[in-house]
Amino acid sequence: GGPESNATRGEERMPMVLSEPRTIRVVVHDFEQLEHLPGSYATTPVLDCHGLRWTVQIYPRGFRQVAEGEETYVAVVLTSETCGEGNREVGVFMHARVPANGHNSFVTSNANRGAAIRTMRRGMSNIGHKKFAERAAVLDPENGFLLNGSLTLEIEIRILQPQRRIWTPTDATAAKEVCSDLLKILDDADPNNADITFAVDGDSEEGGQEMFYAHRVILKTRSPTLAGLADESEHSTPIPI
Repeated sequence: GGPESNATRGEERMPMVLSEPRTIRVVVHDFEQLEHLPGSYATTPVLDCHGLRWTVQIYPRGFRQVAEGEETYVAVVLTSETCGEGNREVGVFMHARVPANGHNSFVTSNANRGAAIRTMRRGMSNIGHKKFAERAAVLDPENGFLLNGSLTLEIEIRILQPQRRIWTPTDATAAKEVCSDLLKILDDADPNNADITFAVDGDSEEGGQEMFYAHRVILKTRSPTLAGLADESEHSTPIPI
């Protein structure tokens, strides 16, 4: 089983799995010119992702004043405004990166590796990297972190959500009944209940077209090639073959 969350206290614990990743993009303009002191940050407007509200805080000169000779790190923090304002709890996995200008590769800090899931709630509604990247490396033109003086951050967010329960037949008789039902759905397809129509050219003597009706969900599992032909078609438009 996957990881579990304590978000539903007092109720039966349900298996939880990480969602697919979604990314929010943040652009910090004139990054080098920001006059924030160590421990102070710039924050973004509220952003929506996974149906929740988030803000991102960027500490241009790090979380704290460093001693002479120590490296100054840029810090990045993700805050859940939804959890901070209410009683909701949610498990969050965050991965932050800087897209290298003009390249497909990404530059990330060691702090991003092996990041853990954090349960966010009121009073504990943020997650982040205190040592995201060395400030000197971000400012170095040879690294290409800044584009026209602006720093772009991509924050990948995954949240814990209940695992979908999928019913499957547990014995041979039930499996045969399911197959029989699916075949009946396929055989009974007509203009009134199908959501895909294929127009197949007749032979050279008779000409004309013959219509074949199908169901999109069945094609996606049994014939991905035919399903792909229908991806951009409207329900009412026959697909020529």
